[in-house]
Amino acid sequence: MGVKVKRSLPGMGVVRSAAISMRHVLERKKTVQYPDEAPAVGFRFRGRHIFHQDVCIGCTQCERVCPVIAIKMETHKDPTSRKVVTDRFALDLGICYYCGLCEEVCPTDPKAVHLGPDFELATHDRRLLIYEMDQLTGPKPLPSKPKPVAAAPAAAEKPAAEAAPPAAEKPAAEAPPAAPTTPAEPALTEPAAVPEAPLPDAPEDHVVPVAEPEKVDAEPAPPAQTDAAPAEPESEAKAGGASDEATDAAEGKSATTASETVKPVSEPEVVDETTDDAASGPEEDKPA
Repeated sequence: MGVKVKRSLPGMGVVRSAAISMRHVLERKKTVQYPDEAPAVGFRFRGRHIFHQDVCIGCTQCERVCPVIAIKMETHKDPTSRKVVTDRFALDLGICYYCGLCEEVCPTDPKAVHLGPDFELATHDRRLLIYEMDQLTGPKPLPSKPKPVAAAPAAAEKPAAEAAPPAAEKPAAEAPPAAPTTPAEPALTEPAAVPEAPLPDAPEDHVVPVAEPEKVDAEPAPPAQTDAAPAEPESEAKAGGASDEATDAAEGKSATTASETVKPVSEPEVVDETTDDAASGPEEDKPA
């Protein structure tokens, strides 16, 4: 595929470049007349280090974290205050990376060592790039956690007290001192009573009294009375049997007893042995 070249009128490039130049001529100038004027640097600009001896606690974390070993520290412990005091803090800016790790690991707030805005460090001798503690001076940074101002509420209350009319204080002074009141305890609310259902009436006394022991031995207990209802089937059965006998007598049949009609199964059949012996006797006398 061929590349399409955008064609324009001859001389249009010169016109565009002239328009850009004229636009910058009319804009506000950003050039700084250095070194007569100091250029503005950003808030996070990394320049020459600033060290604060009164803030340092002598932990030597910045010395240990430096990747090129550009920091040298000497400390001792004060026998009276029992605090670690920094005797020397030397920094070789000729080999420093300006990475900011020393500022990041510093545990104090505000930081005991941080990078400042100074960048004019040019020199003709490398030995002059080793800065001691008295050369690393500068303003302290703002703390990351500012302390709350406690005097502001008190200052706001004072004008309010002065603006109050003095007449309001006179009745309060003449009034007798009020008795100290104790805070009332919250009343304990008892739970509402649940209505109970009425209990049913007690059943009547149905316990049968027991007779005395002497009377029990002397007088036998009367037989239990039975209902007359079960006797009705027997009378009906007898009446039915009598009617059956009357019917059989009318028809000329003999009445049968219950022993003849129903024969118990448990009774064995009785065989007359005398008759059997008489019948078998003559047969035994005969010769075989």
